[in-house]
Formats: sequence, structure tokens, C-alpha cells
Amino acid sequence: MYADKNRPLTLFEQKNEMELERERKKVDDLNYKSRAGDVATWITEIEKQRNNRAFGAHLPHTNVTREKINKEYARRIVDEKTKSYHEDLGLQLEERYRSDKLHKLKDDVAGIEHTRKWDDWVKYLIFRF
Repeated sequence: MYADKNRPLTLFEQKNEMELERERKKVDDLNYKSRAGDVATWITEIEKQRNNRAFGAHLPHTNVTREKINKEYARRIVDEKTKSYHEDLGLQLEERYRSDKLHKLKDDVAGIEHTRKWDDWVKYLIFRF
């Protein structure tokens, strides 16, 4: 071992480090590819591990991830209450969008009316004096 940790690496050391990095990347890539399409199960396993800890545990979640990746069992097990609740939320969202649009139109009309009245008042003052 050298006392100077910032010394340049030899070619042999650089080659060893490159090999180690290449192996690490290969293992990471294999792990990543082996879990493809199994995201929901992976998340569930992580959640089970985290539930024993006080910090870092996520709140319980729904089957949204499973539905997004089209798992057959997620489509089979559908809670009708949850489905109707989400449909109601969607309807409320559409109604809110319509209501906001209506209020914006009313504000636009009120602004136009205000401008017309103000213009009439200014014309009245100009012609009066």
C-alpha cells in the first residue's frame, strides 16, 4: 500500500477496476431484466420488508400498479365499491371542470359588460363637459 491514496493507478489496477465495474453492471442488468413485468410483486415484497420498520414504510396501496401492467389477477379481483367510488370521483371531476368553465365564461362576460359600461361613462363625461 502506498501512503498517497491519490497516486495514479497502474494499467493492471485500471484493468481490474474496469472488469469489476463490467461485472457489476452485468449483474445489475440481469437483475433488472429478470424483474421485468413483475413490478407489482416487487413493490409488494419491498412493502412487506418495510412494514417491520418504523420509518420509511409506505402507506398501503391499491392494485393500480397491477392494473397498469395488465396482470390478469388484478382484473379478476375488482372491488365493486372501489370501482363505483372511482367512477363517482370521475363524474365529480367532469362536473367540476364544466363548472369552472362556466364560471370563467361568466367572468369573461362580466368583464366585457364592465368595460362597456366604463366606456359609456367616459363618453358621457367627455361629451358633457
